[in-house]
Order: sequence, then structure tokens, then C-alpha cells
Amino acid sequence: FRSLPTLGGGGTATVVMTDAAGRETSISRPIFFAPGVLRKGLLDFSIEAGFPRTNYGVSSFSYLRDAAFSGSMRYGVTDWFTGIAHVEAMSYLMNGGLGFAMALGGYGVVTPGIAFSRHDGTSGTRWQVKAQARLWDINLYGEVERTSRDYQDIVNLTAEKWGFIGGS
Repeated sequence: FRSLPTLGGGGTATVVMTDAAGRETSISRPIFFAPGVLRKGLLDFSIEAGFPRTNYGVSSFSYLRDAAFSGSMRYGVTDWFTGIAHVEAMSYLMNGGLGFAMALGGYGVVTPGIAFSRHDGTSGTRWQVKAQARLWDINLYGEVERTSRDYQDIVNLTAEKWGFIGGS
């Protein structure tokens, strides 16, 4: 392969086999690549733990004393539908979200998701919808994201309280 197609019907892969007598047999199959969609039964996950860094690019060795944890998981429910989950936690923050990535035939992928947070007695929500498509030879991408006033995640919380937003 020179490169994988970006999205959509993409192209065709051809495998040519030659037997001992020199006869060639070729098999051609369409290639469809959909970012975020896993094959049925595949699991992808990540777990992170540590101390959030503050004042990045301004001062060295500036970390919070409170440990943080986050984890993400994707699971291929079918070849065209992948479930997504994400959690984040600190001593004063809980955040969790669910979503999915769904292939739309050979044309694209839609990825909606919703998250909830709890911080210092306040609750917040965040939702987003991403869509990618390939029509003819044009790649299209769009995303809408909205958060309530009290929504917090680790990045936003550390930036506001100990970083750049309103800090020194």
C-alpha cells in the first residue's frame, strides 16, 4: 500500500498470488477506513495517573499535590458501531462520559457523546457531535460542542485554578 484512504469508499486493495507453476490469482477487495470505528470484538483502552502539571512552558517542576486519574475505552460492538467511555477523577472532581462512533455506510462516521462532571458541589454537562464524510473526492468534517457553565474536567480545572486563566 502506498497509503490508506482517508475516509469513505477510499479505494481497492488487490493481492496477487503466484503458485509454484507460475499461475497468478488476484483478489480485490474495497478498502474503507473509518477513524474511531473498531472491528467487532476489538478493545482499545488507556489509563493515566499522576500529578497534573501547571504553568506549562513557564516554569519547570510545577505540579499539583493532588493526584489525578483518567481512563478511556473503546469497544467494537459491531464492525460499524464502537462504544466509547471516559472517566476522570481527582480528590475534588469526578467526570465521566459515554459516546459511540458509527460508520455511515461507505460515506463517513458520526461520533456523538455526552459527559457529566461534579466539582465542589456543582454539576455540569458537556455534549458534542462530530461528523466526518467523504463525498466524491472531498473530505468533510464538522463538530459541535457545548458545555454548561459548571462543567469541569482535569485540564480546564487545573488551567483555571493553577495555570494561565486568571493566574500569574
